[in-house]
Amino acid sequence: MGFNFFSVMYQTSKSKGQELVAQRMVKWAIKLGYKSYLITSIYHDNEPIIRERELELSEKPYQVFEKDPKIDLPTVRVLSRKVNWPPRRITFRDFINILNKIDEELGINFIVTHSTLWNGPEDAAKWIMWRKLMGTINVNQKKIVYGHMSHYQPPEPGRYDPIERTYRMAWNMTELPSIFKAADLILVVTGIEGEDMITLGANPKQIYIYFLED
Repeated sequence: MGFNFFSVMYQTSKSKGQELVAQRMVKWAIKLGYKSYLITSIYHDNEPIIRERELELSEKPYQVFEKDPKIDLPTVRVLSRKVNWPPRRITFRDFINILNKIDEELGINFIVTHSTLWNGPEDAAKWIMWRKLMGTINVNQKKIVYGHMSHYQPPEPGRYDPIERTYRMAWNMTELPSIFKAADLILVVTGIEGEDMITLGANPKQIYIYFLED
């Protein structure tokens, strides 16, 4: 059985930075010889490419593309919808169940979640911890490597309006510690970002600098 890598981001894009990093990570893993997929929503640059209702009525709450029509990469587009808050985010519906199903169908060995303020990293961390805890009671579970890449922007005054700034602070204080507890590695692009992650609760041994490549 091969080693399968999955990068998780709330939508795809032809231009937005975080989305492009998640997509490039899949390309990078493919170049290394791994079977790799992007797990993402039904949205590309904020426009749906699959109808939400279509996935609601299908046998599976996701659709696998060996070559996605928008980004030409192996992609799993999952049941999802836009949310009014936080801004510019999309939520994955029933994502823990979807992760179980994707693992059963495709096999997950290494998974990296991207960004903050949405449920993908939260649910992935819960899923990983669930599997680890099952292992402690002798329920056989294969090892899955879990990484998180926040693409962190400090919630400084002037960068965001007060409402969004304080929401970001609340998310960082409540969700990042749980993600750090579940994660095997925390990916950052600079040493300064790594220091920020450590300040927020990451173990220095978890920090790895990821060098962006096309």
